[in-house]
Amino acid sequence: VSHHGWLKSEKAFRQYAEQKMLDPAFRQQVEGLRGKDLLCWCVQDGKNREMFCHARTWLELVNRKAGL
Repeated sequence: VSHHGWLKSEKAFRQYAEQKMLDPAFRQQVEGLRGKDLLCWCVQDGKNREMFCHARTWLELVNRKAGL
């Protein structure tokens, strides 16, 4: 699953990620990312910042409060 793979939009990737987070074992692994830096090849700042970045989506999901 990547920018060049089968999930080409943020909406599609977010739906995929939300579904993956329903698996308790997977959720535990992702929650282990809290407070860590994720490496990504997307441009993260400046005029060339990517509109959609899978790493930013994962960080948003793992850092949001439970139940939201």
